[in-house]
Amino acid sequence: MPKRTAAGIVTALRPPFRSAHVNNLQDYFSLDYDQERHDFVPKFEGSRFEFLDGGGDKPNVADEITAADLAAVTCLGVDVPEGAMLRMLEGTDARKIRELLKEIPTGVDLHSHSDNPLGSASKAWAVWDIINAPNGMGRTTTSKILARKRPQLIPILDSVVVCALALSDTNAWDDIFQFMTQNYCAVVDELKVIQAAAALTHGDVGRISLLRVFDIIVWQQHRSECTRKSNCPGSSIFSS
Repeated sequence: MPKRTAAGIVTALRPPFRSAHVNNLQDYFSLDYDQERHDFVPKFEGSRFEFLDGGGDKPNVADEITAADLAAVTCLGVDVPEGAMLRMLEGTDARKIRELLKEIPTGVDLHSHSDNPLGSASKAWAVWDIINAPNGMGRTTTSKILARKRPQLIPILDSVVVCALALSDTNAWDDIFQFMTQNYCAVVDELKVIQAAAALTHGDVGRISLLRVFDIIVWQQHRSECTRKSNCPGSSIFSS
């Protein structure tokens, strides 16, 4: 599968594709009426990922993994093994995670950095290693937990998005950093336009990070055509 480029992604975010991305983003945050419950419910449970219990990066819990964080990641369709859950909530691993998270600032966008802050020697990778081992949850679940704690800095590595963007097996975070920072952050500029348009009718869209906007746009665009198999050709519009 050919490697994606920032220039190709910019093209895929601009007209004539832009309106579809705006619609998909709005659709992701829309509500359906549940006849049995007589109430409106999220069309996509993932739309509550950032907001459940006030968010994972609110000041009083930003430096620890909480039960609400682990509940939030289930909204994105993954399960956390019981053993891993306990390690993250209490004991030695939980203490190590707290100490590392204290060294990773909140409220800082990935694209604001001149050098990739998610390299192999970073604190984020150190937290990754603790969360992912020894249970081997895999990069999808691990990245979702970390994205809940630092939504502006750490990208989600969902299998559909990995496929659509042809992300590296070993260095996907660096791929996304390059997309977000190359060509004077041209991808970021397009994401801001799409987010602002979608937020006109769905206010929650304006409250999520640009990384999450990117994640939702790509996932929505590719989820129906992705075979989730090794022979999937990747996204038809992000492949340029």
